[in-house]
Formats: sequence, C-alpha cells, structure tokens
Amino acid sequence: MKKLVVSLLLSVGVAGALLWLTLSRMAGQLEGEQSLAETLWQAVSAVSPWSMLLYALSFMVVHVSRIARWVYQVRPLGEDNWRMVFRICAVGYAAIVLFPWRLGEVVRPFMLARESQKVDFAAAMGTAVTERVIDGLLITLLLFVCVATAPEAASATVQSAGLLSLSVFASASVGIVLFAWQRPLAVRLLHATIGRASSGLASRLEGMLEGFTGGLASLRRSGALLPFLSLTVLYWTSNALGIWILADAFGLAVPWYAGFGLLAVLVVGIMVPAGPGFLGNFQYFLGEGLRLYLPAVSIGAAGLAFSLTMNLVQLVLQVGFGIPFLAASGLGARGLIDLQREAQSAGTHPA
Repeated sequence: MKKLVVSLLLSVGVAGALLWLTLSRMAGQLEGEQSLAETLWQAVSAVSPWSMLLYALSFMVVHVSRIARWVYQVRPLGEDNWRMVFRICAVGYAAIVLFPWRLGEVVRPFMLARESQKVDFAAAMGTAVTERVIDGLLITLLLFVCVATAPEAASATVQSAGLLSLSVFASASVGIVLFAWQRPLAVRLLHATIGRASSGLASRLEGMLEGFTGGLASLRRSGALLPFLSLTVLYWTSNALGIWILADAFGLAVPWYAGFGLLAVLVVGIMVPAGPGFLGNFQYFLGEGLRLYLPAVSIGAAGLAFSLTMNLVQLVLQVGFGIPFLAASGLGARGLIDLQREAQSAGTHPA
C-alpha cells in the first residue's frame, strides 16, 4: 500500500507539471476579468448536449470494440469463455485509467491467468504486448504522416515523442521478428544482455515473446486475425472521428482528418506514465496536437475545455463500464488495489 501511495504522489507531481505547462501557454488569453474556471465553464456550456452524447457514443464504440478485440486474441489460446474474458478486460481497462504510472496494465493478464484453466500469465501478458506493439507501431506511423501533412509545424515535444516512440516499437518489432525467425539466437541475446541484470526478468520477457509470437500464429490459424484487424480499424477510426466531432463542438475549426492527428499525438503522449486518468498528459498533448492545425493564439480556453471534457468523459465511461464487471468479479475498491499489487508482484518477480 505504501508503494502505491508513493507512486500516486509522484504521478500527481508529473500531472501537475504537465498541467502547469498547459496553463502557462494560455497566459494573457483570458477575456476581461473572467477567471479561468468561468472561462472554461462558458466554453463547456456553449457545447450542444447532442454533440456530447454523440462523442460519448463514439467512445463507447471504441471501448467495446477494443474489449471484443481482446476476446478474439485470447480465444486461440484455448479460452473460449468469452463472457469471462470480456468481464476481465472491462475491469482491466478501468484499472489502467485508475492506477498511476499505468500500473493497471498487469491487472488484465493476471486476472485471466488466475481465472482461466487454459492460459498462463506469460501467454496472457503476450496478448497485452501484442496489442501494445501493433497499436504502437500503427499510431507512431500515423503520427509521422499527420505531422508531415499538417498545416502547422510540429513542436519539438511532438517530434521528440514521435522519434522515441518509433525507436521503442521498432526495436520491439525487430526483437519479435528475430524471436520468431531465430528463436535460439534471440534467447541467447536476451539472456546475455537483460539476463545479466536480472535473470528473472529475462525469463519473463522470453515468456512474453513466446506468447506474442504464438498468439499471432494462433490468430492466423484460427481465423481470428480478420476480426482482430477489423476491430482494430473500427477502434482507431471511431476514436479519431469522435475526437473531431468533439473538437468541432468546442468551436475548434479543424478538418475531419485532424482527428487522426490529434489521436496520434495524444496516444503517444499518454504512453508517458503519469497520474490516474492520464490527467496532465491529456491536456498537454492534446494542446500540442491542436497546434498542428490551428495557430496557438486561436486555441485558448476552448482547447483546454475540450481536452478536460474529453478526459473526463473517457474516464467516467471506462470506470463506469467497469464497475458492474468489478462487482461481478467479487471485487470492491480495496479488492482491486490488492489485485493490482498481486499482479505487479507476479509481473516483476517471476517464480
């Protein structure tokens, strides 16, 4: 519990720093004697409730499609109880946004390994790694396309984040290809490098790589690859169009395709571990994304209100969607915290 509290305090510090950077860009943009809170409320209250509802519906399509995508990932591993997998994934995604430093990432694979008789922890983690690598590569490539075609120059922050993301996911892809092509060589290299610092971590990574490559092969053999890819396209497209709808509702006159650019910058930004709900990351990186399509002086309070609203809607929907499934799992708030601690221990201290 003490470690979680320390992580929470540190993450709040990072979130606070990013919010401060976001607010510092708005200096001098407030109108008259209005306070920031009054200006933000004015921007939010001017938005049509129908636009808010449309965005909420578009995000529910995003959320349900990515949960369904995981069902298709797990099925080839032998677990065909889709209701159980759906329930676990709903709880897992709620944990990701609730815990700081993205500590909730291990909850979903840990719950699956604990409840399933057919999928172990390494294979379950392999499915999560599969998602992250595929999505990371897609969104990073999308980021570079959007930056190259945007009317405004990308900031140094966006360029640096994109290059860092590309280096991470490209390296992961090379490692995965090497593992699938020359497994003995890849295992030797893994234990000769990371294994020197931690043999347990190297063994865990080997298990995840095996789960990743086995999972991809199983997706292809089982016929689940097409549904997986279709849900991936639905997931990202609905996400981008929903962002554009909400931006337009806040009077941010960006073209429809800007939704993909805003999404790419945001996703790369929230890869940075920070506070619960991605607070801070959301506001700072959405602001950076808007600067690709609008002059900085025209973003102002509307841009901040847009990012705060989107952040809040996503948080409420993900957590609200997960609560009934959390109850169905026999867990309360304290139970979820204990589960996260067990999952973290399983992920960092393999037997």
